[in-house]
Amino acid sequence: MTKRVMAGCVVLLVSAAMASANLLTNPGFETTDTGMPGWDAGGWYIGHDADAYSGTNGLAYFVPNGRANGEYYVAFQSVPVTEGLDYDASMWLRTVSFNTSEAFMEIVFQNNTGGWIGQNLTPATTGVTAYTQYSLNALTAPAGAVTAMVRAVIHTTGATTDNAWYTFDDFSFEAVPEPGTLAMCLMGIGFGAIVMHRRRRNG
Repeated sequence: MTKRVMAGCVVLLVSAAMASANLLTNPGFETTDTGMPGWDAGGWYIGHDADAYSGTNGLAYFVPNGRANGEYYVAFQSVPVTEGLDYDASMWLRTVSFNTSEAFMEIVFQNNTGGWIGQNLTPATTGVTAYTQYSLNALTAPAGAVTAMVRAVIHTTGATTDNAWYTFDDFSFEAVPEPGTLAMCLMGIGFGAIVMHRRRRNG
């Protein structure tokens, strides 16, 4: 019986580890064979930037002079989620030059018709920065959620009078393992190991 409990706990631990894996395709933009696999992009997307946070490539956006206030430049990817589960999201962002625009990460939960039923944003950049990590933690997928759209967003906050450059890299979107289940499994494995050790010693 103890062996069965331990085997079940091991399965749960492996499942939890798999659940915490990054759900995004091409999260670091290293795959460049055709466009930007896994992602859709709109606006003044200029492709891959060799000045990446890690690896070889990042996602580069150029906001040119002469754009109007209130424009959006977006790259996004949708992944399946389970309602009621928690998810962690993060990205790295660098601003090379900066003029009347801002950038941030946005997580949008959607229902089975594509309707938005939950929206979460990181703080926006406010000036020229080296690579900085932005995170959203323990986001609970609301009732009815079937997908989450991970979005890299640039927004013009005024008419642009100079050029601005942004590079995004190393996005992550992961399910958060339930701590109670993991703790119980670890306790069960420990108890089972003690019992098996005593049986061997007494046998």
